[in-house]
Amino acid sequence: MHIASFDPETGIFLETLPGQGYGPNSAWSRGAAWAIYGLANTYRYTGELRYLDAAKRAAHFFLAALPEDQVPPWDFRTESENGEPKDSSAAAIAASGLLELAKHVPQVEAHLYHRRAERILQVLSEGYVAWEDETYEEILMHGTGHKPAGQISMYR
Repeated sequence: MHIASFDPETGIFLETLPGQGYGPNSAWSRGAAWAIYGLANTYRYTGELRYLDAAKRAAHFFLAALPEDQVPPWDFRTESENGEPKDSSAAAIAASGLLELAKHVPQVEAHLYHRRAERILQVLSEGYVAWEDETYEEILMHGTGHKPAGQISMYR
């Protein structure tokens, strides 16, 4: 779920809305990555455990949904992964969030997050960086910002 609507008076959940993901009940990979990063950093600045716990849940969801090549599809819940673009930016954002998260958990957990972040960054640096093309404006190839609006890296 990317966007949720709540009644401003009661706080009762009303509905999910489509956003940058596949649909209202989808799992936009970049949104999940931002959740890891944002919640880990919110914990760093507030010290409130609810943010650390939420960051860990987001991280576990993201890591469990990653394909073997460590670069997520633009949305984890598309009807078919065949022909769907990946989002290298989501992978990079998640790796950054995982490294931040690793600073705030016991060593066993920290090792898991750190190791997975390193693997993602290794994959990105070996196959997704536009080192050779000086005309390419983005750093990472295969980024998908807002697929429903056509924001997909032209360098594929």
